[in-house]
Amino acid sequence: PTPDPVPVYQGAVREIVPLGPGAITVCVPRGTTDRLSGRYDGRSALLAPVTEGSTVGRITISIDGQTLAVVPVAAPEVARGTWVRRTWDSIRMAFRSLGGAEAPVPGADLPQADSAGANAGGGPE
Repeated sequence: PTPDPVPVYQGAVREIVPLGPGAITVCVPRGTTDRLSGRYDGRSALLAPVTEGSTVGRITISIDGQTLAVVPVAAPEVARGTWVRRTWDSIRMAFRSLGGAEAPVPGADLPQADSAGANAGGGPE
């Protein structure tokens, strides 16, 4: 699965595309590849600044409901925007919260992606 763009509030850019690790390799029994599935779970919005490598989601690869791998998806670096952008986005966030939307997650507070995340599914190394 390909991660969708994530909106960034108060940043130098309006949205980012999360960075995956590239190809994800898993071993499955012969003839079962049609039962493989992938799911992307990620943040709905971020608050700048965002540190490069911050984990903004994960890709889960499974077969018949059994998780084979969980791989972190990271963000590129995003600097704070101009004071005009920050002010405007503060107003947008206020209206967004009135609608019951999830608050943007501060990008500087996100955990860093684990470089060994390709085996985060708990299988043998």
